Amino acid sequence: MRRTLTIASCALLTLATSACSLTKVLAKGQIKTTRQLGAALDTVGDYEVAKAAAFSGIAQFEGVHTLVPEDDNTLFMLVKAWGGGTYAYIEDDIELAVEKGDEAARSVAIDRACNAYDRGKGYAYELLSLNDKQWADHVKTEDALAATLEKNFTSERDVEHVFWSAYAMLNRQSLCAPAESLAAASRQMMQHVFKYQPGYKDYASRLTEAALVSRTEIDAGCAATNTCGEGAKTAVGIFSEVKSKTNGRSLVVQLNYATRYACRVGDKNLFEDQLHEVLCRDLDGYPREFNDDMEREAEGCPELPKVAHDPNAAPSGYRLTNAIAQRRARRYLSSKRLQETSLGCSFPEAAPAPAAAPVAAEVVPAAKADAKPAAKK
Repeated sequence: MRRTLTIASCALLTLATSACSLTKVLAKGQIKTTRQLGAALDTVGDYEVAKAAAFSGIAQFEGVHTLVPEDDNTLFMLVKAWGGGTYAYIEDDIELAVEKGDEAARSVAIDRACNAYDRGKGYAYELLSLNDKQWADHVKTEDALAATLEKNFTSERDVEHVFWSAYAMLNRQSLCAPAESLAAASRQMMQHVFKYQPGYKDYASRLTEAALVSRTEIDAGCAATNTCGEGAKTAVGIFSEVKSKTNGRSLVVQLNYATRYACRVGDKNLFEDQLHEVLCRDLDGYPREFNDDMEREAEGCPELPKVAHDPNAAPSGYRLTNAIAQRRARRYLSSKRLQETSLGCSFPEAAPAPAAAPVAAEVVPAAKADAKPAAKK
């Protein structure tokens, strides 16, 4: 009897272990498939649909991570969701609060965003530690970081991990101003991405470099005094390069050109021109079509080079990021409060209109004034 019970117990234990292993295998397979199909969401041009999908996905990824904490697909999806989703959707709530002048809502949204970025940064460190167990130490110094990137992160998959980790770290840095500075390390990581996969996410690593040059190597408001220097030339060159490589279809390029560069130097005309271009292209990035120049000018659209494309083609991978860019461009163009508070634009104050010259009173000649009315005949 004891032998029978022992065999039965072992069988139950084996079955439970097998069931647990099977659950992990199924969970890992599901996340792997989700990662492979994730690019399909980029073709969705509906902001609200994409937002709902992003946050429902996070719950799934968190659950799978509990089962298989070492799975790199799950960690990657968590880093991407917390980093990219927070920028696209929670930071949008911050801007809405600023636009309305609702300081309480703005404070709540900032806390939410910083907590989310902290979570994304934590998962980024877990993900990169799969290749380098001392990542948390190596990321602290330039030489150690360069060495581990070259040694452990050169495959296409690993470079993708580096990009989204740097993205989450940079967004956290710019919004939350944590005690530890990750800006230099994140920039170095983005440069590594550009070295091995320059075209990844429509040259996003190169676009990030242009934004960082604008913020760190250009004096605010320098356009007014014509003192912007080499930093401005570098930034403009990179923005132009990326815009050319994406044929103007990735509207986040024009959005960043306006908000990162034009705001910084204080060039309001460039700021408005770039944002109008964002709104004058469709979700696939092609110039909108107008019946004539009068209709185009009424919409405030510049004349853009015509680009041949198949109107029946499947939606492009630009649609989601372009929808986000257009949503923000409309808001930035219409809100001086956002321009000053969220973007930190250095636009010079408009000179007051000159006062109108006073209208001189008619001077009546004395001879005429003293003249007596003619006698009636």
